[in-house]
Amino acid sequence: QGLEQGLEQGLEQGLEQGLEQGLEQGLEQERSLIVRQLGRKVGQLSPDTENQVKQLSFAQLDQLGEALLDFSTLGDLTDFLNGLNT
Repeated sequence: QGLEQGLEQGLEQGLEQGLEQGLEQGLEQERSLIVRQLGRKVGQLSPDTENQVKQLSFAQLDQLGEALLDFSTLGDLTDFLNGLNT
């Protein structure tokens, strides 16, 4: 019974850890995609701006992913990012 319980706990921990890593990798891929899209849409991002984007939460990245379709200048991105902080 102890072995069975240990195996069950190990399996739960492994699944939990795998799910957490998968979510983190997915978020990192989304950040990377949005940074690339922004570069194509408004031009090369400064390292500071790129870091700002990479620090956004999943919900904020989702908003940015939609909003960037309407951007035409780097100023549009700056305005968006400043709007998140107010």
